[in-house]
Amino acid sequence: MTLLSGVYNLAQRFLGRGPRKDCLDRLPNEVILDIFSLLSVVEIIRLRRVSKLYRQLTQDAALWKKLLRRADIPLPMLPPTSQHTIDRMSGLEAERVLIRALSMARNWKSLNPKAHREWVFDTGEYRVLEMAVLAGGNHLVTSAAAPHDQYYSLIVWDMDVHGRPKMVAAVATESKAYDIQAKYMTINGEKSIVIAYIQREYHRRKDRVAAALGHIQQAGQLSTYHKLDTQFRYECVVQHLPLENLQRYVDIPYPYDTPQYRAEMDNLPKAFNYITKIITSKTLTCPVLGELFGAPYLVIAKGDNDIVFKKLEGEDRATALLTCLPVPDLVASPHTIKAIQLLPQEHSVFVVREVDTPRPMQSRRPTYLFEIYAALQCGAEQKKQQHNSQYLAVEANGVLGDLTHIYVPEFPSFLRPADLMGDDDKSSSAKEQTRRPRAHPPPSPDPPPPICIYAHRSNPEGIIRILFYARCFVTHRPPSPITPTNGGPSAGGIWEPTQVTYRHTLQAGKKLFQRVSDPDDVLRIIPSATRPLVCLAAWDDLSAAPSIGEVRPFIDRGWDEPPRVVDHFVQHPLPNAPIGSPCFAPTDPRKWDADADGGGGPGNLGKRVVAFAWDESIGRLVVAEDGVNALTVFDFAAAPRHEKDRGKRPQDQLVLLVEPEPEPDMDVLMMVPVDAAPAIAHAADAPVAGPSVVKKRLRSRAGQSSRRVARGASAAACR
Repeated sequence: MTLLSGVYNLAQRFLGRGPRKDCLDRLPNEVILDIFSLLSVVEIIRLRRVSKLYRQLTQDAALWKKLLRRADIPLPMLPPTSQHTIDRMSGLEAERVLIRALSMARNWKSLNPKAHREWVFDTGEYRVLEMAVLAGGNHLVTSAAAPHDQYYSLIVWDMDVHGRPKMVAAVATESKAYDIQAKYMTINGEKSIVIAYIQREYHRRKDRVAAALGHIQQAGQLSTYHKLDTQFRYECVVQHLPLENLQRYVDIPYPYDTPQYRAEMDNLPKAFNYITKIITSKTLTCPVLGELFGAPYLVIAKGDNDIVFKKLEGEDRATALLTCLPVPDLVASPHTIKAIQLLPQEHSVFVVREVDTPRPMQSRRPTYLFEIYAALQCGAEQKKQQHNSQYLAVEANGVLGDLTHIYVPEFPSFLRPADLMGDDDKSSSAKEQTRRPRAHPPPSPDPPPPICIYAHRSNPEGIIRILFYARCFVTHRPPSPITPTNGGPSAGGIWEPTQVTYRHTLQAGKKLFQRVSDPDDVLRIIPSATRPLVCLAAWDDLSAAPSIGEVRPFIDRGWDEPPRVVDHFVQHPLPNAPIGSPCFAPTDPRKWDADADGGGGPGNLGKRVVAFAWDESIGRLVVAEDGVNALTVFDFAAAPRHEKDRGKRPQDQLVLLVEPEPEPDMDVLMMVPVDAAPAIAHAADAPVAGPSVVKKRLRSRAGQSSRRVARGASAAACR
């Protein structure tokens, strides 16, 4: 009977009228999922196009969690809550984390990166003036004004509540908040969003009265990008929002501006918790949030040469003030702090100062100092110290030109699969590692990234990038015998341990200058460490909302390779890599020359922009347009959408995961080295591809891309 049933099944399979099924489809779903888990993410996305069965199986939560656990690529940041651990993630969330990480890297390696999704969301009655997006793009912090600038608010948005953004918390501010810094940190044992911002008001009473009567502009309406001669009173305010409380606000099923929402909020703990405030008549610039000495700190520049250190938790929260002493050779010239950044592993702070040499304004060529100072630890009493820098690099004689805006961005934070484990899994794995004998010496720490500076240069107009590599120090410890208990192969051996440490000494640097081709354009920088953006505005537009024609990426292919140690210095990005600013491809390929709104992407912006917010880890650009109560979002990373937003074929959103084209030469725009370094001299001679050439390239590749998708799906089916 068994033989007859087997023959019947074979006849039905090959000769029957019903649909033919191969062996893989007849296996149990659990076995098929085990087979799928051995494939790559790209192959699984291709399998999703084969059949309805495969589409259903490739959306299984267990499959994507297993892929996430063995991922070997940097993952974008997630809010550090228990809901964002692998065990408590949904299948869609695990898939989104992997797809975003993979697609963003592939998109940025293409000839012309493109925004795969352009969408707009309404901000209600609020008009956004300034904003910052947290690492990972899950939360957005905005400074907004009510109609007619009657009052100002600081608003926190959750960008993905069932696939849509939602306003979850707001607090009133005295004026426009600018230089907003937002970061996930731990405050008194609570995982929180810590927000630091600066606000200013007129220093003189008669100016405040005139602004209240409408005779002059309010302080919040003035531009914070350009330097003004008006005297202000400055405040730096730091607050934090516990993430567990914030999630309760997200779960309220009513819109933010409804009585039902307010009634639910009254029964919950308050969202914003005040930490500290710094008030002074001296200029406050460059607020930085970070970890120092195992505690959260605020570091901010005060006046011309002072740096304030403020501990954000505990009882010992007195202010520590560091005064940067002038360089002995330039004591007579005024020194001004232009940018700062923390070096937490070295317990140091990196400082960029400008020394104004006595020259006429037409030929202004200041001297720039790049310094590293030891950070001050806050205690129970206030501390004031004056120090010289530990390390110093000087660019004198106007080599860099006149730098009007200098940025030292923090490098993006990425996750590893171990970071997404729950507390129980972490404790069990830690116990297992302590029981296991150590067969090898402890691993060396990861090489730190370089100190990366971006600056806007005027006359000639352009962007300058300066890198300072970290130095590797190897210390040989006294040899110790190896025994079987500590993991040696046999007793009686000798183990010569070495300790590897890294430190920035400002001895090895690299400078690069990119000039603007049109002399009537002024370049503005949207800073980030490895994927900064640049935008062009009219040279005579000094308003708070300049007209931005286009946005371009500043791409260095050297970041795509892992760092390497050469002559005791960690080189990253690698030299001799193509560098340039290609055009962004439009979101809709048919709108290369279209004037209609939407679909043109950031390369065809054409708006008066109040503020930008950019997260390089997932490629999310948020644009606030002047006079519009809405925000435009460009997503450069593909991601599966929520079920409510999915169409008939949600897999079409992941077309980017087909294999990319062979990488052609980049569109390099007038790239010249500042110091004639041979590693980057080839960039100045690279050919320039005009817009018409780029359009023809993309149009010719449109058909090739669709054919490759079809071939990939058929190959996966045969496999």
